[in-house]
Amino acid sequence: MSGLFSELPEFLKEYIHENRWESFRRIQEETFDNMMLSDDDIIISSGTSSGKTEAALFPVIASLYDEPSESIGALYISPLKALINDQYSRISRILERSGITVTGWHGDVDRYIKDRLKDDPKGILQMTPESLQALVGGDPDSARRMFSDLRFVIIDEMHAFMDSERGLQLLCCLDRIENIASCHPRRLGLSATISDLDVAREWIRSNRDANVMVIEGDGDSKRNVAISYHHLPRTDAVEGVKPRNDAMADYYRKLLQVTDRNRCIVFANSRDTVEKTYRSMKKVLDRMGSNRQVMLHHGRLSQEKRKATESALNSSTPNVTVVATSTLEMGIDIGDMDRIVQIDAPHSCSSLLQRMGRSGRRGNVQTLAIMCREDEDRKASPEMLRMNLIKAIAEVQLAVDEGWSEPPNISSRPYGLLLHQTLEYLRAGVGAKWVDLERDVLSQYPFRNIARDEYRKLLRHMIAQRILTVMDDDTLLIGTEGERIAFSKDFHTVFRSLGETEIFHNGEMIGNVEGIPEIGDIINVADQLWIVRSVDNTGRKAEVEPAPDGSVTTGRGMIPEVHPIVSERMRDIMSSMEVDERLTGSAKDALMDTRGRFSQSATDGFVMAGGIMHIHVWNGSRAYRTLRLMLETIPEVKVLYSFEPYVIRIMTELSPKELSEECDRISATDPVESILRSRINLRFGKFDRFVPDELLARSYADDRLDWRKGILPI
Repeated sequence: MSGLFSELPEFLKEYIHENRWESFRRIQEETFDNMMLSDDDIIISSGTSSGKTEAALFPVIASLYDEPSESIGALYISPLKALINDQYSRISRILERSGITVTGWHGDVDRYIKDRLKDDPKGILQMTPESLQALVGGDPDSARRMFSDLRFVIIDEMHAFMDSERGLQLLCCLDRIENIASCHPRRLGLSATISDLDVAREWIRSNRDANVMVIEGDGDSKRNVAISYHHLPRTDAVEGVKPRNDAMADYYRKLLQVTDRNRCIVFANSRDTVEKTYRSMKKVLDRMGSNRQVMLHHGRLSQEKRKATESALNSSTPNVTVVATSTLEMGIDIGDMDRIVQIDAPHSCSSLLQRMGRSGRRGNVQTLAIMCREDEDRKASPEMLRMNLIKAIAEVQLAVDEGWSEPPNISSRPYGLLLHQTLEYLRAGVGAKWVDLERDVLSQYPFRNIARDEYRKLLRHMIAQRILTVMDDDTLLIGTEGERIAFSKDFHTVFRSLGETEIFHNGEMIGNVEGIPEIGDIINVADQLWIVRSVDNTGRKAEVEPAPDGSVTTGRGMIPEVHPIVSERMRDIMSSMEVDERLTGSAKDALMDTRGRFSQSATDGFVMAGGIMHIHVWNGSRAYRTLRLMLETIPEVKVLYSFEPYVIRIMTELSPKELSEECDRISATDPVESILRSRINLRFGKFDRFVPDELLARSYADDRLDWRKGILPI
C-alpha cells in the first residue's frame, strides 16, 4: 500500500483490508493528493469500474471524519434514482464504522427520513437534480440550514448532465444553494467519457472563481471488438415470408451463440428493439428446450422487476443474458460481464465506450460484439450503402482505436429553463423588479449567452400570457397562469415527459408505458406484446390482453444526432480499400459491396436518377438539417425524401450550381427568418410552449443548425 493508506481513518483501513485491496489506483492517489493539498475543483475522467467513486469518496469521507461539518457535509448528485439506490448501499458499507450518515433522497424515499434530515442535517446526502430543485425552491429555509456548512458536491455521471437541460438546471440549483446558504463547496465531477476537457472545466466551474484539476485514468484496458452484418429481407407478395423468417431465425441463432456460456448484456438503441429481442430469444430457447436465463431491463419496468434483473447480474450465475436499454449503461453495480453485445451501431461513440466498459472489470479484457442489421421491412439505407454497418465501423475506429468521443452538446440559449428559473425565483411570493431578475437569474451560468433585451422580451411575453403580472411600481409577480405552472406537481422536472400510463392485465399491474395509448394500440410491456382494450378517463390506466402472433408495435424513435467527424469517417471508410480485421462473417462482403455501390453511384455529392436529384451529405446532422431547411425555402425545390443525416432527394429544374448559389445566398442571411418561415418544430423543452417563437428560432439556430456548413457538396 502507498502513503495514502497511512493518511486514512482506521475505519477506512479496515474496509480496505476486508475487501482485500492490494493497492490503490493512480487516479485514487492523485485525487487524494489534490484534495489534501489544494482547494481546486476536480474532474475524474476514467473508464467504468476504474475506482472513480472511491477516488472521490475516500478523501471526502476522511475530511468529514477529521473535521465534522455542522450541516450536510457532502452532496452527491446522481442522474437516476436507481443509481442513488445502488450507491447508497455501497456508501453505507464504507461508512459502517465511521459515525457519518448517508441519506438517499428522491420520490420513493419515505417522508419521515427527509423530515429527520431537515431537523438534524449531517453527513452525505444523495439526490437527483429534480429533488434538489424541489428542496431549494420549495423550502429555501430548510435548504439554508441543511447546506450552511456544505463542503463538497460530487456530480456522478457528469457527461450525462453536460448533455442535458437537467445539467443546466443542476448548475442553477448549486448556484442558488451557495447564495442562500453562504457556502462555497468544492465540486468533484465523475465521468467515464469526457472528450472535451476544456468544456468540462468551464461547465463545472460555471461562474465561480475556481481552478479545476483534471485527473484522467490510464486508459490501458484491453479491448476486443467484433462487428457482424445481418441482412433481413423485405416481406412481400413475390417472395413470401419464408426468406425473411429464415434470415430472422439465423440472426437469433447467432445472437444466442454470441451470448451462450457468458454473463452478457445485450444493448439496443430503443425499448421497442429491446422488447422484441427479449421475446424472440425466449421463444427460440423455449423451442430448444433450453433453461438459459434471459432477462429484461428498461425504465418502464416496475422497480421490482429491474431489481430482480440487477440481482441476477450481481449473483454468481455463470450464464445469464440481460437485454437492456441505456438503463444499464451507467454505473449501477452489476458485477463483471464477460461480453457486451450491441444491436446496431450505437447512437454515439460515447455510448459505445460507456456500454463496452460494463465488461472487463479489474483489468480483464473488454469484449464487445456489434450485430448490425439491414432490415428492409423498416427503413433500409438508400442505395444499399448499409449505413448501419459503416457507422459501426467508424465509431469503433474513432472510439476504440483513437479514444475520440463526441463533445457535449450544451444548450447555448435555454430559454425554457430561464422561464422555469424565473418562476422558481418568484415562487416565494414577494415579487421582484426587472433588475433583480437580471441580477439574480439571468446572471447564472446557463444563461450566459442570453442578452438582457432577450430576457426582457421573454418577460414581456410571460406577462402577455398571464404567467407574470406587473404591479404599478413595476414589481413582477406570478400571474394566474403562472400559478398553475409553478405550483404544479411536476414543476421541478425540466425535461419533457409524456407521462406514464399504468398497464393492467386481468386487474394486475404489469408495467408502464410512456404517454397515453389508444384503444387498439399494440404495446410492449415486460415480456410480451399487448393490445389495448380500454383506457380510463384519466388516461393513466389501461387494460390490455395478449396481442395476436405476428403483431408489431407502432411508434418511431428519435433520430440520433451524428457528429461531423463520424459522418466524415463513414465517407472515408467507403472510399478506402482497407478492410477492418474486426469484421466477421458476411460483414466483409457487405463492406466491399457497399464500396462498389458508393463508387459507381458517385454518392459523394449529387446523383440524378429519373428526374430526381439525390444529394449526399457527409457533414453531420447539423449541416444536413441546415441544408434541408435551405432547400425547403427555395420555391423551385420540392423535398421528396430524407434519410437523416445522409441523403436528401429533391425535385427541381435547377442545376447543382444554381442550387449551391441559392444556398450560399441564404447562408448569408439571419437563419431566424428562414426558421420562422418553415414548419420546423421548435418546441423540444418542457416549457418551450411559453417562449416566443423568435427566441426559440434563435436557440434552434445555435443548437441544431450549422448555418455556414449547410451548403451543397459541390
